Amino acid sequence: YPLTLAWVQARKGAWRQSGALLGLVCSIKPFLFIFVPYFILRRQYAALVNFFLTIGVVYLGGFMVFGIQVHLQWIEKLGSINWYWSNLNASILGFLSRSFSQTPMFIPLIDLPEIITPLWIILGGAITVLTCWIIYFDKTDHAVDRSFLLLFLAALLISPLGWQYYTFF
Repeated sequence: YPLTLAWVQARKGAWRQSGALLGLVCSIKPFLFIFVPYFILRRQYAALVNFFLTIGVVYLGGFMVFGIQVHLQWIEKLGSINWYWSNLNASILGFLSRSFSQTPMFIPLIDLPEIITPLWIILGGAITVLTCWIIYFDKTDHAVDRSFLLLFLAALLISPLGWQYYTFF
């Protein structure tokens, strides 16, 4: 819902509000940092400032309420994730993990786990560049709609954990 509200605000030309809403969502789901190049490419600097201000306020509030130790524990937990192979993970990393490494639920096409990370980086980079290229040259009346759709899909694909239930946002 907050991502939808950000999209609606962007459609109205209310870029400051859109940036703040995206910052709020990004403070919970960092894969939405993909909107930073969008704001830069579209020269929506007020949205970019509100995006980072909102993230800063949320994190500062979290530090003040819970302390920095809880935040550091959260970062540590993020680093311990090892279930990329889950069938609910629609990301490129999830697909590559299921395809090229042994998992509790899947038999790989070829057991070559060492190629997963390089392939993920190459494919993720290609998707990011292609998405930004399309957005940059899209000057149609529906550019905002197309941009939000493409950015969200790209975020799900290039994120390590592109869970299918993120479509809620």
